[in-house]
Amino acid sequence: MTNIQSILAGQGAPLVYYWPTPLAAEQLAKSVAEQGGRGFVLDGERMTEPSLLMQEFARSLEFPDYFGHNWDALADCLGDLGWLDEGLTHFVIWIDRWERCASPMLLEVLAQAVTLWADTATLMYVLLSGDPQGLTTLPQIQ
Repeated sequence: MTNIQSILAGQGAPLVYYWPTPLAAEQLAKSVAEQGGRGFVLDGERMTEPSLLMQEFARSLEFPDYFGHNWDALADCLGDLGWLDEGLTHFVIWIDRWERCASPMLLEVLAQAVTLWADTATLMYVLLSGDPQGLTTLPQIQ
């Protein structure tokens, strides 16, 4: 199992993880920023249908106005993030209450983004919290 501190510091393996014991949102963002990264907290409760999911990603990750609010546009924006601060060492995206927005398509888009960023100087980590059903195949964070 991976330790949460290694993820917050941008030192763990860049993957999509199941995170059973999340921190407070403010603590996560602050801890990631202190280590040279940027943390984003999304609430699955606000993403119960695809249009709401796209809105929550756009709001939380400050997507540009040209974001198309569809799966391809989400994949494109997650693979770029060029509008965010330069010089970041890593990104941590945490989706709390994952079970409310659980989607095989979203999981696929997130996994593709993590893989894309793994070949760069800036790593991406995705943390999914909530009901563990459907997440047991993911690596787990302590």
